[in-house]
Amino acid sequence: MIYLAFSCALILGYLLLRTQRRLRDSVGELSRLKREATTRDQKLAKAHDREIQHLLDALPYPFFSINEKGLLIRLNRHAREIFETRDILNRSIRQTFLDASIVELITKTLESPGPHREILCLPPHSTFSSQTGEKNSHWEVDLRPISLQSDNLEIQLMMRDITASVHADQVRQDFVANASHELRTPLSIISGYLENLIEEGGLDNNCLLYTSPSPRDRG
Repeated sequence: MIYLAFSCALILGYLLLRTQRRLRDSVGELSRLKREATTRDQKLAKAHDREIQHLLDALPYPFFSINEKGLLIRLNRHAREIFETRDILNRSIRQTFLDASIVELITKTLESPGPHREILCLPPHSTFSSQTGEKNSHWEVDLRPISLQSDNLEIQLMMRDITASVHADQVRQDFVANASHELRTPLSIISGYLENLIEEGGLDNNCLLYTSPSPRDRG
C-alpha cells in the first residue's frame, strides 16, 4: 500500500509538473502571437499612413487634418512649404493658424460638423500672404468632417490660393470703369455741340435727318 501510494504521488506530481509546463508554454506562445499581431498591426498602420500621405502630397493645394481636440495631426507638402521651418504637427489650431478668421471658421466646423466653404481675405502680415508682398491674399477655404483613419471626428481643411484671380478681376473692373469714364466725357462734349448747332440753326434739314435720333433710339 505504501508503495502504491508513493507511486500515485509520483505520477500526480509528474502530471502536475507537465501541466504547469504546458500552461507556461501556452502562455508564452500566446504572448508571442500577441506580439506578432501587434507588430503586424503597427506595420499595417504605418503602411496605411504612408499611402494616405502619398495621396495628400499629390493634391495641388495645401491640406490639413485637424482632430476633435483642435490639434493638427496631418498635413501635405504644400502646407509644409507655407510654414517653411515651423513645426506645426500636433500643435493647436490657435498656435498654427495665427489668423483669427481661419481659427474661427475651423472652430465653427468643430462645434457644428458639416461642410463649410468661404473665401477669406488675409492681411499682408499673414503667413499665407508671404508671396503677395504688401498686398492682401485671398483664399478659398473648404472644410469637411471626414475621418481618414479612425472613427473619431476629423476636420479636413483644404485651402486654394485665388489671389491672382481676384486681382485680375479687380484689374478688369477698374479698366471697364476707367474706359467708360473716358468714353463718356468726349461723347458728352459731342452731344453738347450738336445740341447747340441744332438750336442755333447751324445745321440744315438734310443734316438733321442724319443727326436726329430714330424712334427706336428715342424709345
